[in-house]
Amino acid sequence: AIVKNLGEEALEDLNGLGWYPFVDVEQGVKDDVAFLKASKAIPKHINVSGWVYDVETGKVKPVAN
Repeated sequence: AIVKNLGEEALEDLNGLGWYPFVDVEQGVKDDVAFLKASKAIPKHINVSGWVYDVETGKVKPVAN
């Protein structure tokens, strides 16, 4: 579906993604948002933002938009 809807370059952007734990949660979210915004797999009209949920306080805060 990715190739059909977004092209071969979009699929290449998604290949090789690893799912690793965050060392620095906020920086990890910022890096992921930057990656997604630059990816051909995400159409430019899609708004991408990053948020961090604090499990101790139950609060959510934006860290990238």
